[in-house]
Amino acid sequence: MRVREPRRLQVHQNGGVQKVVKQGVLWVSWQEPDTGGLGSKVEYRLHFGPVNATSHTELVMKETQLNLTDLRPAQPYWFRVSARPDGRSFSGPWSPWSPDSIATPPLVTDGC
Repeated sequence: MRVREPRRLQVHQNGGVQKVVKQGVLWVSWQEPDTGGLGSKVEYRLHFGPVNATSHTELVMKETQLNLTDLRPAQPYWFRVSARPDGRSFSGPWSPWSPDSIATPPLVTDGC
């Protein structure tokens, strides 16, 4: 069974909260793909890493959102996500990757 790529990958500083800024924190979220009736029987693969780095981090999860902490402040990061059936109820390949999204964790200095 094939699953389309997740839609609208969004990365927000500070978990989407606008009034309080936390250093080194980004909130990543995306919309579920068209799953053809699979519903919650989908898992996601998130790749991210510093821009121009030679390595990246991979996380596999069932959720469509994640609060990433301990990122390097003021260092741009790239993000992309793909989806597939969870392998328990249905099986199938990973979807194509979402378009990359780039965001920079905030740098908080005294007086902010």
